[in-house]
Amino acid sequence: WEMIFPWALLYSIIYWTFCGLAYIFYSYPHRRDVGWCQLMFLIILLAFEAKCLISVRRMYLQRKSNWSDNIILLLNLIAILMLFSQNSINPYFMNWTKIIALAPLWMRGLTWFRIFTPTRYLVTMIFRVFIDFLPFLFLFTYVVFFFAFSWRLSPSLDEDGINQELMTFYLAFIETT
Repeated sequence: WEMIFPWALLYSIIYWTFCGLAYIFYSYPHRRDVGWCQLMFLIILLAFEAKCLISVRRMYLQRKSNWSDNIILLLNLIAILMLFSQNSINPYFMNWTKIIALAPLWMRGLTWFRIFTPTRYLVTMIFRVFIDFLPFLFLFTYVVFFFAFSWRLSPSLDEDGINQELMTFYLAFIETT
């Protein structure tokens, strides 16, 4: 471990820098200089993945983490290219593209904190909590949609009543924010 730790640390720093640049560029797409820096780091990460693929092809293709790394990098490449040509793209679609590209990138960046002994078990614990939380989240979403659907079907609300109820909800939400 002592022999590969400096290389793992270097890769982690490159990956975390890429994550930070992605956050900045996706938040401020007019900063083209940040976008070009992010693209440079993306090329470095893709070159490393290509080097690993060439050196140990069979083992590389069998590991799911390599596939997820490449998908994450591909999603971010698509987001970067779309941001460079942002004029002709629907802003809602662009926002979803940025979210879909950035969320797995940050989750993968979190896994690189495993190289440090104090954070290794914390990161593992965080991912175990997320995995255990998924069934609850599924059930909670199901119940919320059921109640929302049953509320919309309520016979006591005519068209004006629904609009008034929705306005009350929106006003309450706006005043609390």
